[in-house]
Amino acid sequence: MKKSIVAGLVLLAVIVMVSPGLVGRLAEKSMDDSLNWAASESGQVTVTAERFDRGWFSSEGQHRITLREGDFLTLLQSLSDPADADEVPALVINTHLDHGLVPFSSVAREGGSLVPGLGSAISTMRLEFADGTVIDVPGTIFSRIGLNGELTSRYALPAGSQSIEDARFEWSDTEVEITTDPISGSIDFSGEIGSVSISEASALFSFAGMTFSGQQRPTPQGIYVGDLSAEIGEVRAADSGTDLGRLDSLSLRANTTLVGDRIDGTTELAFVIPDVPEFGTVSTSGRARLTGADAAALARVQRALEHAGQGADPTLALSQVEGDVATILARGVSLEVERFDVTLPQGTVNLTMRFVTTEDGAAGTDLVSLMLGSEAALDLIVPATFMDEIMVINPEAAALVGMGYLKRNGDVYEMALRYKKKLATINGAPLPIPFGAF
Repeated sequence: MKKSIVAGLVLLAVIVMVSPGLVGRLAEKSMDDSLNWAASESGQVTVTAERFDRGWFSSEGQHRITLREGDFLTLLQSLSDPADADEVPALVINTHLDHGLVPFSSVAREGGSLVPGLGSAISTMRLEFADGTVIDVPGTIFSRIGLNGELTSRYALPAGSQSIEDARFEWSDTEVEITTDPISGSIDFSGEIGSVSISEASALFSFAGMTFSGQQRPTPQGIYVGDLSAEIGEVRAADSGTDLGRLDSLSLRANTTLVGDRIDGTTELAFVIPDVPEFGTVSTSGRARLTGADAAALARVQRALEHAGQGADPTLALSQVEGDVATILARGVSLEVERFDVTLPQGTVNLTMRFVTTEDGAAGTDLVSLMLGSEAALDLIVPATFMDEIMVINPEAAALVGMGYLKRNGDVYEMALRYKKKLATINGAPLPIPFGAF
């Protein structure tokens, strides 16, 4: 027998018989690292590894995830009865991990794969309440740990239904995939969330579904850049057959990039709200652009505002970011609403806006001085039929026309506002600004 064949058979035996036990330790560490990395990135959850029973070809593990702070925790508490507000359940994830450079032991189970890596896993979830109540979370998570520690997880939820106390939940097929790299910190995600309905007594909440995709990469300055797109179907809340709120559709596109030490970004948003009282169906679409924002200062502002959302004093929060906002303005930045259209049965309202500072602000210049030294423009076009209806509903709105802020031009009213270094005009006329108030 040729030596190459013998060597190949020995290598195969090592992969099949020896590598699972050796790789098991790496797989365990990689899974813990990925969960802990995700927890540290969110800053709002705690991940605890409760057990990990390691075998040679496969292992069993359990992790507990609890919310410790944040807006989502506040929302859950607000939806709970006052007596139960502090008893937000923990999410418990039980995982079966098949390890080995080639995880042969996974083939017999659903979602198994022979793709080389540190391991292949299947996980189920449940909610545990403080009073001992346990609710199984439908759906399964299939994960694969790559040779470089990259974790790809796919959540699969077949269509089904479930009753919890007096509420009835129904849903259609859902699949979400997320890939995280603990080394680079990157995240790639995509998914299709099926329709969901929740009914209780005469109340109904329905969600027609959502598709999304995107990728995010961390920058040296501590802010993430990348792409995001999402499409949301009809969202409706009703009670006794009467709509309490409804959204027909929503789409979002966003992109951010790092250019040197600056952040550029664009955002596009569109949504439709039917049967708005007094107006009818309203559809909105817009596009905004940010250019040249100091990345490090913007990252600090983002972190401060995220933390401020949990506090009770927004004024204090704004004072904490004032210096970083001043840095962004002093280095020169442009914020532009390229298009914002609101379409009504009476016509379309058009808005464009531009705010610019140049990179000539001295370091340490206060925020107010930088704002006053900026340039800005705003153009507004309102259909005459719509404005006439507004003035009937609210006679005080007629003052905008009487003072010349809105000027009739055929079938529309127009406003052209310009500002440049303490000089402002509206429709060509000087607009006094009380600078002493600043």
